[in-house]
Amino acid sequence: MNTFNRMVVILILLGTIAGSALAVFVLLFASPFLATIFANLGATLNSPKALELRVELMVIALIFFVPSVVLLLFEVRRSEGNSIRISQVTGSDARLSTGAVLQSLRYYVDALPGVVRVKPQVMTRAKMIDVRLDVETTPDIDVRAKTEEIARTARGVVGEKLGLQLNRLSIHIHQTQYPRRKPASTEGATAPAPRPQPAPAKEPVVAASGPADVNTSPVENKNPLT
Repeated sequence: MNTFNRMVVILILLGTIAGSALAVFVLLFASPFLATIFANLGATLNSPKALELRVELMVIALIFFVPSVVLLLFEVRRSEGNSIRISQVTGSDARLSTGAVLQSLRYYVDALPGVVRVKPQVMTRAKMIDVRLDVETTPDIDVRAKTEEIARTARGVVGEKLGLQLNRLSIHIHQTQYPRRKPASTEGATAPAPRPQPAPAKEPVVAASGPADVNTSPVENKNPLT
């Protein structure tokens, strides 16, 4: 809205500058031509057949007049709506900016457990305000209990801490997505035991051929004295 208002003001100023320059140029250098135009226009409007032309000029004037008045009223109302009167102050006219209300709501509601972020909106209505809270929470909360906690906090901030009159409180809960489950890790898993392999067959022992190192023949017990 501020950007639109700024663009409208810039266009009006540019039109005023261009119109003023054109008027000065015509008055200085084309006054006879201007006199002729106005003389013809006056004669046309004074003629009895100029009723349709008058109606058309009135319609054109209303097309420019009515939107200008509406925009002016919106602009004045918006400037007054930037602040709200503090109801608990007696003997003086104290006002609080809507920016301060938004900052306080954002600070206290965002500090609640389970709240990821909050986006408050405030609309002034005479001496009262309407509050809308768009709250993003974690997916593991109790929605009903958390909504009641947010409502108590918002009412306490508006009524007790800021001294304002709350007309309507609207809370919209948005939950974040659940985290994706990771696949089960294979680390630390017990490897399957290897199957027992059959023992290799033993080859038969074959006596080596050749002279024997040990005499295994029976020893005859002979008496050397005989």
